[in-house]
Amino acid sequence: MGDTSAACMEFVKMARARTLTREDRLDMLRLFAFYTSQGETAPSKKVVQALGRNVAVVRGVWCEYCDYGTVTAATPAANRTAHPTRLIHSTQNIELIQAFVRSRRVTRMRGTAVDVLTYLNEMDVLSVDLTSKTATLAGVQASWLQARQEARIVELPSVQVERVGGR
Repeated sequence: MGDTSAACMEFVKMARARTLTREDRLDMLRLFAFYTSQGETAPSKKVVQALGRNVAVVRGVWCEYCDYGTVTAATPAANRTAHPTRLIHSTQNIELIQAFVRSRRVTRMRGTAVDVLTYLNEMDVLSVDLTSKTATLAGVQASWLQARQEARIVELPSVQVERVGGR
């Protein structure tokens, strides 16, 4: 029976997320209140033993409840939120990009993502600060993806995208 319980605890440890959900915090709070009502002198240590969480986390949840009367879920430390789109996917924008690309093809001029970005910026469809490198690169990526999808551009963008953050 000891091997089964150890395997079960290891499974739970590996399967659960590192960030605490609101339900996890409510479970900690309920156990803390239960052990306190039973007269336990160190309820946080009992909760740690029962749930396998850090003492500081359990005490933090209890302090949050005592201070605010509620507990909240922690947001995960990752870039998982939806970002606003730079270039709105609309029929009018698609027609603008297609007309621009077709006019460039008629004159046999090479069209790049930077050209599309500049055109959309001039037409007030896409607002980009061309003096800022990061804003320009983000705008180039947005215009390139939209133009490639809608106008069937097969050329690569003519800008170098540098990685931010040293990865």
